[in-house]
Amino acid sequence: MSKLTEEIKSLTKELTRDKPILILYDEGGTLSGVVSHAKLDGIKPIIYQGSYLQIRATIEREDPKLRGKWLIYVPERSLPQSWLRDYELLGAEVDLNLERFLATRFGLKTNREAGELLSGIRGKALADNWDKAIGKVNRPISKDMLIDGLLTTAFDLGPGFDLGRAVLTYVSDQAVYSARLSEMGLHQAFADQISTELGLSNVIENGVVSVEKVAAATLFSELVMRSDGLGKKEFESLLPLEEKRPLWVKLAGDWRQNVSLRDSFIDWSEKLEKKYAVRDKLAGLENLLHVQSFKVIDDVLLDELCARLSPGGAEAYEKQVDTIKSVASARSKTIWAETGRVRVWHAIKSGVDLFSASHEALRSLEEMVDNTIGDYLSRYQASDGWWRIDGLRQSLAASGSEEDERIFDLFVKPADIAYGEWLRKLTVRFAEAASQLSSWSIPQVMNQRDFWRLKVEASKERVAVLMIDALRYDLAQSLMRWLLNRGFEVNVTPMLATIPSVTEVGMGMLLPRPGKDFGVSIKDGKIKPRIDSQSIASKSDRKKWLEQVLGSEVTIFELDKVRTLSKAKLWSELEHAMVTVVTSQEIDRAGTFLPDIGIDYFEQLVGRLVEVVAKLHGAGIGTVLVATDHGFLLLPRALSVDVTNDVDSSAEVAMGRRYAIGKPRQVPSLISFTFQGLGFMGDGWSLFPRGLTVLSMPGEIKRFVHGGISPQEVGICVIESKSKPEVEEQKVKITAGIPDRITNAVSLIAMEPKETTVLTTPRTVRIEVWAGGSEPITASESRTIQFEPIKVKLVLSKAPEEVEVRLVDVETYEVLDRKSVKVELSGYDELL
Repeated sequence: MSKLTEEIKSLTKELTRDKPILILYDEGGTLSGVVSHAKLDGIKPIIYQGSYLQIRATIEREDPKLRGKWLIYVPERSLPQSWLRDYELLGAEVDLNLERFLATRFGLKTNREAGELLSGIRGKALADNWDKAIGKVNRPISKDMLIDGLLTTAFDLGPGFDLGRAVLTYVSDQAVYSARLSEMGLHQAFADQISTELGLSNVIENGVVSVEKVAAATLFSELVMRSDGLGKKEFESLLPLEEKRPLWVKLAGDWRQNVSLRDSFIDWSEKLEKKYAVRDKLAGLENLLHVQSFKVIDDVLLDELCARLSPGGAEAYEKQVDTIKSVASARSKTIWAETGRVRVWHAIKSGVDLFSASHEALRSLEEMVDNTIGDYLSRYQASDGWWRIDGLRQSLAASGSEEDERIFDLFVKPADIAYGEWLRKLTVRFAEAASQLSSWSIPQVMNQRDFWRLKVEASKERVAVLMIDALRYDLAQSLMRWLLNRGFEVNVTPMLATIPSVTEVGMGMLLPRPGKDFGVSIKDGKIKPRIDSQSIASKSDRKKWLEQVLGSEVTIFELDKVRTLSKAKLWSELEHAMVTVVTSQEIDRAGTFLPDIGIDYFEQLVGRLVEVVAKLHGAGIGTVLVATDHGFLLLPRALSVDVTNDVDSSAEVAMGRRYAIGKPRQVPSLISFTFQGLGFMGDGWSLFPRGLTVLSMPGEIKRFVHGGISPQEVGICVIESKSKPEVEEQKVKITAGIPDRITNAVSLIAMEPKETTVLTTPRTVRIEVWAGGSEPITASESRTIQFEPIKVKLVLSKAPEEVEVRLVDVETYEVLDRKSVKVELSGYDELL
């Protein structure tokens, strides 16, 4: 119950203590909403609706001897000749509009200004929204408090008035709120507040607060303050008082950060940037670094960086690398970068990060002398290992950096050159160490051929095996992080891919081979792997082998098939399988048919893998293993690779850019392993180029290559994901302060957590309003509650006489509380 309603009840009780009737005249009807909704404890109200005779008829019919008590409310001024004169003489009569009521009950000092402020629609709006607009008040109430309350009501701000919120609300939806201020005659009051508290005068134009002046003060204040005075003279007429400008800078930040207001920030920024030719007034670099008011600032900063780098090339880049990093880091976090309107900074930041990481890795590489292949692979696969550099290069590829030649030449190419230098030196060192091996194995590193025995057969429970093509180590690490974030227990086991690191060999090595040998033969220039005498060259061959070895214990799916099945259908499909195998060849296929691969492609694949792993866990599989056949090299555009012509193709030789297998002519400059050294049954050998060298073949050299000897191609891993035992979730209990009546089209509903402990989990809820139990009328926004109470806004689009208000768990649709509520709106005829 509002404080105003309490005072009305108290006054009515006092004036009817010894009188059967109280006639309350209220010129302008300012108290009509309060009176009509007040429960007067034994006093029957009658609201004048145009007929005094109807009032008399009602009383004479229901209480002819006036033994009860009555309140007659007339939303008009009293007249000398009254139709209710006998009631006035018998009872009590009072002329009491909102102004006089506040004067007598709240200590308001009345004068002409206060009377105008509280008359008509303003007074009624304030009275109807008293608790929200004024709240708990300490007497005496002041004129300033009334103005704040009226503005709170006009801007629908909720309890309390915040001028900053009002300003941002106004500039973001001027058409609505300007009309509302005009209707309530509050433009001047709003302008006075802006002038007094924010130091911006003369904002009234044509009788309304100019939204352009307010927007300009916000944006140009940030420009001037954050640039150490840049544009101060040029935009002086648009600025507030100097001592108030920090307040406007804060407003600019609030404006950008509020998602619902962000579009208006962008719109006004673009309008004002063009109108005032902002670019012509800007210069420098350091002063503009943290200014976000205008998108053109990014153009100025980019031009300045380009001027510093051109035509100095890599040397100039290295000198400016700290500056480039600071600018790119700051500008990649602006509203313009976050909304995709400026894209260059993500590319530049990725480039400078790659440049720095590559140089640091080069220094570390120089310190490694006479190391084994295991040493290099361990350094590559460490938790903070060199695999991160490959991830940075993919991020750079995904940024669109190669679409703009200026960006590529000045910012990407130096990073590519540094990455290429590290990549070349690393792969040479790695290949030299590999050339010292007599057989393809590394102590203490799991070999790919042992995967099924050590990981699948060793599992004591139902297991799913995802055989994913070309899941390079950095991609596997990304998958691991996503699975950890989903709450699964994840272990990563490094694994050495078999060479040549191609799908036909790697996928075959992942299969179970109970007492059988893995063999390779070459036919028509193609690799033909087999287990014992059975071909496993194609995906269908490998599927037949799995079904032959495992029988009814195995179920085999394609990756996307798992994604499309419902949980119930997947559960039934897997119910009797001890081993579920999921296959995919997406990356290899993409590398073959796509000219370039961006990180967005890889991110999408990792996202699908996370989805599939989660679905398999949800279908009752406790352990999911993700394995791959090989990794790959993604060569940067700025890198040129050496080509050797020393290997001739023939029907007895299968060739790729990074290997030749069968019985190729021996070449001393290439690394050679016999089939026995590779763990194959058969007679032959395989050759591998050193470093980044590729074999000469028809066609262009694609940037996606694999099959050879490098950490990126052979340093793979197995991801083991385990679902945690399901524990019954104890969500926080929530109560909602659902009122008995709804008296405003816009209202706030309080929601409060109960019996909260550190063990209770959050709950996401919303308030829903239903008519007749089956027709949804409206719903609040969804909010997550755990420890703190919150309030949500409810906006009625219809107003039936009675509704059901429900507190609903958004995730489970459980109705936590419900209540039948009367709807008694006054002044909302359009909703009835």
